[in-house]
Amino acid sequence: MPTVLHLALASYTAGIVANTMVNSATSIVTNNDWPLIVTLAASVIVGFGMVVLFGYASNQRAIKRAKAQIQGNLLAVRLFQDQISAVLKSYVGILTSLGRYLRLSFAPLLIVIVPLTLLITQMDRYLGNTPISPGKPFLVKAHVSNADTLSDVALQDSTGLAVPAQVVRVPAESEVIWRVDGLPPGEQTLNVVFGGISVSKNIVVGNGMARLSSIRMRQPLWKRWMESGEPAIETGAAVESIEVLYPPRDIAIFGFGMGWLLWFFVFSIIAGFIFKSLLGIEI
Repeated sequence: MPTVLHLALASYTAGIVANTMVNSATSIVTNNDWPLIVTLAASVIVGFGMVVLFGYASNQRAIKRAKAQIQGNLLAVRLFQDQISAVLKSYVGILTSLGRYLRLSFAPLLIVIVPLTLLITQMDRYLGNTPISPGKPFLVKAHVSNADTLSDVALQDSTGLAVPAQVVRVPAESEVIWRVDGLPPGEQTLNVVFGGISVSKNIVVGNGMARLSSIRMRQPLWKRWMESGEPAIETGAAVESIEVLYPPRDIAIFGFGMGWLLWFFVFSIIAGFIFKSLLGIEI
C-alpha cells in the first residue's frame, strides 16, 4: 500500500513529467498540435491514476508473495534440472502460484479497466477523427428500416433546402449514401427526411480538435454511450442511423504517425511502470 509520502512524490513527479512532455511536444510538433499534447499529458496522468487505483484495490502482500513463489520455483527448476521429481514439483508450484497471482490481479484489473474504458470512449470523441475540411467533399450514410422506398429518402440542410450531393442507394443494406460537395466552416446540421419525418445530424466543419460524433443512432443506451455522442433517434422514425465519415486522425512524432490510442497506450504503460517503481506497488 503506498504511503502518503510515496503519493506526494509520485504526484509531484507526474506533474513534472507531464509538464516536460508538454513542453517537449510543443517543440517537436508544428502548428501547435494539441492532439499530441493532450495525448501525452493524459497518458502520464492516467498511468499514475491507474497504478494508484490498482494499489489500493489489490492485496499487495498476497501479490508479492505469489510473485516470489513463482520466481522461487523457476529458480528451483534451474538448480535441480537433474532431479525429475523436484522439477515436476516446481512446475506444479509455478502453475499454482500463477493461478493465485491471476486470481489476485483479476478484480483490481477489472476495477481499473471499467473507468479506463469510459475515459477512452470520451477522449476518442476529440482525438479519434478530424473535422470535415471546409469546402471538401465528404460522405453521409443513412440506414433505414424499409429498403423498398430508398428513393424517397432526402438530405436537406437546416433551412429545409436539398443539399447538393451525389446519391448512391444500396437496397441490400437498406442504406443511402450521399457524397456532399462541401460545407462552410462551423457546426452544421443536416436532416435526413424519410416517411414524413426529419432526423437531424450534427456535423463539425473546420480544423483543429473538436468533439465529434460520427453517428447518431437508435440503439440501447450502452451502445450509444460507446459509439455516439448525440441523442437517440426517435422510435417512430424510419431512419435508424445517420453516419458522417470523418477523416481518421494520425498523430505523428518524429515523422512516425499512428492513431492516438496506440500512442496513449504506449506512453501510459511507460508512465505506469515509472510510477509503479516510485510507489512500490506490485502489479
